[in-house]
Amino acid sequence: MENQVVCRRSEPALELKTSPLVLVLTQLRFPTFLHMGKCVGDIQDSLRKLGLIRFTPEETQELVFGPEFKQRSTTRWVFSNRARTEAIVLANNFVVCEVSQYDSFDNYLARMLELLEPIYRTAELVYCEQIGMRYLDLLRGSNKLSADEMVCESLRGLNAKTLGLEESNYQFVIQGTTPHGTLSIRSFENTGTQFLPPDLQTEHLAFGVKVDEKELFRVIDFDHIHRGEVDFEGEALGDKLWSLHDHTDKAFRQVVTQAAIKYWKGDVS
Repeated sequence: MENQVVCRRSEPALELKTSPLVLVLTQLRFPTFLHMGKCVGDIQDSLRKLGLIRFTPEETQELVFGPEFKQRSTTRWVFSNRARTEAIVLANNFVVCEVSQYDSFDNYLARMLELLEPIYRTAELVYCEQIGMRYLDLLRGSNKLSADEMVCESLRGLNAKTLGLEESNYQFVIQGTTPHGTLSIRSFENTGTQFLPPDLQTEHLAFGVKVDEKELFRVIDFDHIHRGEVDFEGEALGDKLWSLHDHTDKAFRQVVTQAAIKYWKGDVS
């Protein structure tokens, strides 16, 4: 990448040994380019050289609103690595970078910019209109801490026993503006083998975690969206993504407890 991206981290990285993070994705929306399909061959060739050797075209249905409801078929293209731990989803008006293995934002950002460059160079994309970053954390209890004890009290909800409830699933949602965009935080507890929210169900990625049918777990879903034009160019994208990440990182530190952070760092004996 010809442009140097400046680190915008306001606090030292947490460096968790057993991070609860299971999915990170970034979506960049740009003005519709109807001839994207003509560029896919060259884009695939570039991405294969960068390790994304899997390729799958997908047909999706979307509703078109107007005097009459209509369904329109659209195509998107999925590029992923052999292990299915990282993937690019490309359509004629957006691109998504998603990973199920993540060690640091520095490495994630560098890799994402590397994968995006052949896309916006080949398709001659000038700018994106919206950038969203989403982080999904799966909190699982242990003999050291319960999933409840991993989140701050305001996310734990009312006491089910006090309410006389035999079974309960608590959900929490907050949304507001930040200096960089709109931040949504959703938290829910659930049981079963599916821990991804319905809108994030994906076959593009493989996940290294499995939950038991009767296991009670918590999910924290951070979604930070910037609406406004940002040039498709390494430095501009990197600066904006650092801003979105840094504020989300601060939110994460407020949502989880210090006991949870110590546990994930391996400091709990």
